[in-house]
Formats: sequence, C-alpha cells, structure tokens
Amino acid sequence: MKAGSGSSVPAFFMYLDCLGFMIAEGMTGRQKTQGSDVMTKAQDSGSGRAKSGHDTPISKPAIDVHDGVPLLDSGVNFVGEQVSYPKGKARIKSMLATMAPGQKTGWHKHGVPTYGYILEGQITVDYGDAGKTTYHAGEGVLEAMDYWHEGINDGDIPARVVVVFMGVEGAENVIYKPDLVSD
Repeated sequence: MKAGSGSSVPAFFMYLDCLGFMIAEGMTGRQKTQGSDVMTKAQDSGSGRAKSGHDTPISKPAIDVHDGVPLLDSGVNFVGEQVSYPKGKARIKSMLATMAPGQKTGWHKHGVPTYGYILEGQITVDYGDAGKTTYHAGEGVLEAMDYWHEGINDGDIPARVVVVFMGVEGAENVIYKPDLVSD
C-alpha cells in the first residue's frame, strides 16, 4: 500500500504504521545495533517510505504489534454505504465522547468517514427506515455518513466512546438535521 495522490490509504495512516513499529520496538530516535533490531534507511523498497526518509525494519519482528485483536475490518457501514475518503488535505480528529444514561446525540449525519469504539456501556442507533442496532462495549462501528441517524444511551451506565473523524480541512465532521428535513 502506498500513500499519496490517488491512494485509498491516507498518508497519515502510513505515518502511524511506521510510528507504531518504532514505539513497539523502543526506537525513538536512536538506532539499535543488535541482531534484527538494526534499522537502516530504506533504499528503493517500494514501501513508500524511502522518499519520506522513514527507517524501515530489516525483517518483521518476532512479535508483531500489528497482529493484534481486530476491532473492525470493513469498508461498508450498517446502512450499506461504501466508505470513501473526501479529497483534500487530511484532518484527523479523535475524541472521547461520554453519554449519560438516556442522553441522545440528536439526528445527524457525517461529512467524513467516522469510526467509533465503545469502551463502556451501550448505544442504540436509530437509522430510520434502515432499522436500529445496539452497539456494546468492545465493539467498533463505522458510522453512517450520508444517512440521518440518532444514538441514545439506553443503558444504565455512562457510555464512553472513542470517536475518530477521518476528514479533510474544511469538511464538517457532524451535520445536524435541520427541523425542516423529513426522515
């Protein structure tokens, strides 16, 4: 996978991939010089890293942090929309949202691909004529983009959700439904 013009993988995620490896291996600017931990500057490996000057591992580590437990692996959300990235300069925003029992999000949609991971509690999302679904702690969700929906914490404890908006500069992450628009 190469990041860049016409790519389906934003450059930001390629950066996180490289950074995640370096953190996992304890490489924060210093070279390790023993065994397979030696890092070298990429030549022309086709990895997309050589031109950016990122260090590339000589071999895959024995324990690869990228082989962790999958939280979500999809390009289609609950209502069947294929996720697509907006064009423009990437602007990624992540946040921790907390909803009290009974609290609602209000009817909204998203102008950018949005991922949520339920840390605690549960949230039921009403997608209108596409139905409802309940997301529980430990579940990841691709939010509907061009489809009005409303979430409610219908549990008895606060719901805590990590939300990641994968947008671009100038795009609206959340678009609230005007009173005059019908379901």
